[in-house]
Amino acid sequence: MDNDVSAGSTTSNLGHLALGLTLLAFGIGATGVIDGVTTANAVPIATFVGGIALFIAGLFEFRAGNSFSGTAFGG
Repeated sequence: MDNDVSAGSTTSNLGHLALGLTLLAFGIGATGVIDGVTTANAVPIATFVGGIALFIAGLFEFRAGNSFSGTAFGG
């Protein structure tokens, strides 16, 4: 009996972290929790860090044969 439990691929984890970072940046900007930080300040972080990381994670998922996650992250 095999007791190994898969917790997901590292690519999938990277995609979820990138998505979380993107949403966190927009959330902090939209709510005004930090003085002087607006949604306009969050756009570069969301675009470059979150968007590019999600797209790369989608490509890695497609390469691994997981089309559902590849479509979700790449789209």
